[in-house]
Amino acid sequence: MNVIAQGGMMMWPLILLSIPALAILLERWIFFISHPFPVKDATALTPPDAPGVFAPFFEALFSKDSVTVKEKKTTMAAKELLFSFNKSLDFLSTIATVAPLLGLLGTVVGLLADGIWHALLTTAAGLVIAIPVLLAQPISGSVQRSVKLHLTWSAMPTGFWTHDSPDGPGIQTGKT
Repeated sequence: MNVIAQGGMMMWPLILLSIPALAILLERWIFFISHPFPVKDATALTPPDAPGVFAPFFEALFSKDSVTVKEKKTTMAAKELLFSFNKSLDFLSTIATVAPLLGLLGTVVGLLADGIWHALLTTAAGLVIAIPVLLAQPISGSVQRSVKLHLTWSAMPTGFWTHDSPDGPGIQTGKT
């Protein structure tokens, strides 16, 4: 508690930012490891017993609807699935941007009031929050891109998306 008091008034906003950052990082980590893609080989694709978040995608992909309706449903299910993998990542990005700025603001305020040693505590606190969040962002993006690629591979046998559609779900080939 002494470090927080010595860091000055800007330590409190940094502490408040660190709580949701840690909560989001833990929640996303648990989500990512608990939702691996259920299909290993897209060429031998059969309707799997897709758990949880993947079920709507595979239900749409293997539905008995017309090709046009099936394509629309599959595309929407894929977009919703990708959205679930991106949940809260924008807020993490904001925290990673704001935390060092709050630390620098604390440095300036501390220099005016207490001196350099106290002022640098807020800079260090801001960086301690921002660095792990910034390091987690590429990992989260990698997981999202992996899911997107697997969704594309899963839909290729149906003709909805081809290897010529690098963005996968959402980029339709127009085949009917």
